[in-house]
Amino acid sequence: IRELKTPNDVQVYSLGTKFNFESGSFYGLQGGTSFFIANDLGANRDDVKSQNFLLPVSELNTFGTAYLKYSRHETEITLGRQTVDTPFINPSNAFIVPVTYFGYAISNSSFKSVTFDLMHLEKIKLRQETLFQDTGNFLTDRLGVQREQTSGTTAAGMTWNHNEDKFQVWNYYLPELFNMVYFQADMALPSVGDLQPFLSFQYGNEFDVGDKLLGRVNAQVFGANLGFGWKDFKLAYAFNYLPKKSGTFRNGGFLSPYSFATDALYTNSLDGGMTLKDSAFVGLGHKWTVNYTPTNFLIELSYT
Repeated sequence: IRELKTPNDVQVYSLGTKFNFESGSFYGLQGGTSFFIANDLGANRDDVKSQNFLLPVSELNTFGTAYLKYSRHETEITLGRQTVDTPFINPSNAFIVPVTYFGYAISNSSFKSVTFDLMHLEKIKLRQETLFQDTGNFLTDRLGVQREQTSGTTAAGMTWNHNEDKFQVWNYYLPELFNMVYFQADMALPSVGDLQPFLSFQYGNEFDVGDKLLGRVNAQVFGANLGFGWKDFKLAYAFNYLPKKSGTFRNGGFLSPYSFATDALYTNSLDGGMTLKDSAFVGLGHKWTVNYTPTNFLIELSYT
């Protein structure tokens, strides 16, 4: 449930489903596809100003994924339309249809507890669209500069899981726009009776590359998330700090154009985050969260 402060009373209804199909493996090779359906059943208003475009406002039928996958030993290669789940490129799937991508990905987990990922993405399909579009066109539109095609986006990452701890480092290369380096550590601290404290921190750095379609990019983000768990409850406090850098794109605002409040920043919430809101491109953000997780349920209350 989300209350939006807009001049118009906007709303939308959508009923959807997903059909997944995947073949068996033939010498390590298999194929798969996902077909998404969303329909308003004629319940939405005809007035465009009264429609909320976060969901499909009428009818959507699309093959969001269609891929070939080859697996051998500890390596998996995926080609075609696919979902991607990384800290700053992900399905953004709090809605009926996820964001999907066309590209090439390889993942390897030959070393114990370590996973290496490499991908190159050429096209993106938004959740309310039926067609894929060039990633460069999407990125320049989203960032508010002249529309340009680019040669795609390349991401590489390494993730290490050790007991209850997790460390990951990623590099995102967006040709002619910017490069992002990101690090995150999630650690479970020694328990105190029934209390299980935890601590996470994150750091990101961005700088312009190539033709510098955004002009000068120089952005950083710092963040921490700490709290404790007790039985089925968890309490956490998080902050993010984005230093202001005058004379750079968005005064040093951290750029996450593939995300819709679903990137890795700790202070994201359902109605946005510091990478989305025009009024909060730089500065300090805070978030308090309490979770209750009985069997098969998650109840969360947060204030940002």
